[in-house]
Amino acid sequence: YRDANNQISDVNWNGSAWGYTNLSTLSSVINAPAANGDPCIAQFEGGFLHVVYRDVNNQISDINWNGSAWGYTNLSTLSSVVNAPAAKGDPCIAQFKSGFLHIIATAKWL
Repeated sequence: YRDANNQISDVNWNGSAWGYTNLSTLSSVINAPAANGDPCIAQFEGGFLHVVYRDVNNQISDINWNGSAWGYTNLSTLSSVVNAPAAKGDPCIAQFKSGFLHIIATAKWL
């Protein structure tokens, strides 16, 4: 969830106890910008997680778990999506078939 400081927080169950992690402050995601919208999460094949959100730059940020470590990717700056307009709404993520993810958000044409 997006906390009061506009950071991405995770309340999690490890099989025996509840815990809390501020994903935005992990050293592996230290470059992740603050949230400007609420996150959406999807479990991807192989136990991967993707937490996508609209950041303060109106870009789509992805804090992701690859099965062993957390990481961060600014999806809006990837060369394959460089022509995507700024995000205006909060993203939603869905897994389509095995190995495909779709992230949908309202666009803000400048």
